[in-house]
Order: sequence, then C-alpha cells, then structure tokens
Amino acid sequence: MSDKTRHGLWLVAGVYLAYNGISLFVNVMKEKPDNYMMFSAAGVLFVLFGAYIAVQGIKGLRKKQDSTESQPEKEETEVQEIEKKEEKESRDGE
Repeated sequence: MSDKTRHGLWLVAGVYLAYNGISLFVNVMKEKPDNYMMFSAAGVLFVLFGAYIAVQGIKGLRKKQDSTESQPEKEETEVQEIEKKEEKESRDGE
C-alpha cells in the first residue's frame, strides 16, 4: 500500500470517527438517557480522536505532495549536469 493511499484512508477514517462522535453526542442530547454524561464524553472523545487522525492524514498527503513536486526539479538539475559533462567531454576530445 502506498503512502498516499494510507494517508487517504487515515483521512477517511478520521472523518468517519468524528461524524460518529457528533451523531452520538447529538442523539444523547436529544434523548437524555440515564447515563448521558458517559455517552457525551464518549462522543467528544470520538470527535477529538477522529479529528486528530484526519489531520494526520491531511499532513501526510501534503507532505507526499510536496515531495513529489520537488522531485521533478531534482531530475531537471541532474539532466542539466549530465548535459554539461557531455559538452565538456566533447570539447576535451576535440
């Protein structure tokens, strides 16, 4: 599994957990069961953990994107260096 896929799955999983936490919290506030404080705390924890995972997924996707954007520049400089070496060798050979 590539890093991009892994970070994308982290993003989806984080959003899903946050959504479930929000849904749990809203339903608990509507129905007010006997142990609503425990369910409310669980909902908040789901939201926080889901948000953390989603942010880590976004950071990973951005980091991967930044590294792929800088890679072509590196390849271009390598090509330019090879061309300079070939020109120098051809001048030295003459």
